[in-house]
Order: sequence, then C-alpha cells, then structure tokens
Amino acid sequence: MRNLVIIIFFLLPLMSFAQTDTVRSNDSVKKSANLPHGIVDAPSIRKKIPEPLYIVDGEIKKSRAVRRAVKDSNILKVEVLKDKAAEAIYAHHSYGAILITTKRYAKVTYQKMLSEFSPSYNTAVTKADDKDFIYTINGIVLNMNGSYIGSLYDLKKENIESVIFDPAKGNLKAKVIITTKKRS
Repeated sequence: MRNLVIIIFFLLPLMSFAQTDTVRSNDSVKKSANLPHGIVDAPSIRKKIPEPLYIVDGEIKKSRAVRRAVKDSNILKVEVLKDKAAEAIYAHHSYGAILITTKRYAKVTYQKMLSEFSPSYNTAVTKADDKDFIYTINGIVLNMNGSYIGSLYDLKKENIESVIFDPAKGNLKAKVIITTKKRS
C-alpha cells in the first residue's frame, strides 16, 4: 500500500516530462542540466497533460497540496478511479480520480456514526481516546494496533443493529460492542 502511495504522489509529476526521442526540439522544449540524460523539460507539454482529480477526506485538493499535507503514515485508504468511473461520480473530470481517506477523518466519521446509536459512547469518546477502548463487531474483537480504524470506518450505518458501551471497570478497558443486522 505504501509503495502505491509513493508511486502515485511522487511519480505522477514525472509524467509531465517527455523523452527526447518522442519530442522534437523547438522553442518550448529545452534540455535541462538538472534532468537525467534523455529527459527534456517541456513546459508546453506539461501544461497539456491533465492531472487526475485528488479527493482527500471528501474535499478536492490540488496535487501539490496533497503531497505536502498528507503523510504516508496518516493514510488509511487510497482508491483510484479511472476515466469513466471518475467522470460518473465527479461529472466533468474524465482524467481519473484519486480518493484518499486519512485515519483522522475515518476516526471522526465512525465516532459520529456510533454515537448516534449510543449516547454513553458519545460521552466517553469526547473524554478519552478511543484506542483505550476494546471494539467488538458481532463478538469478534478488533485488533487494536491501528487496523481497527479501517474496520470501523467500513461499517455502514444501515447495517448496524446496536452499539453498547460498557465503561471501564478497575483495570479493564471500556468495551464497545457492535452488533450488525443479520443478512437474509
């Protein structure tokens, strides 16, 4: 996953360069001493190559802002929508879309959703970090090493039957017991 993120963020800008074999020399194409052998700086070509749409936590961002603001360790999920799929969702943008969900955004999202089912959970989560809780979904304890965020974020509100918050007792951590609706 991290390799994919690195490729997306740092190699996409390289698409704006062209090899000397494929670009004829003219006034807008200049060889640069700073670029590897066989690569030219082509401002006129760079302007014509469209970039994909970047959506970070539901907001459209410019690619440079994404590379500066989002760190690898903060990324929960990266989805790539190609051509028509991106156009279907984001109307006029047919050059693809890269959807990035950060862990922070995912955490806030699932906390809001679970709070709707359990007022006591809402009260507790505003006072304490939820990594101090033990989450279970249908009796299965979630791995609390950070991967639980994705599992909770992927829950759909319409699939949740109940959320019970069991506060901490003595040395025991608080429990969040989530039950989903049975599929028929």
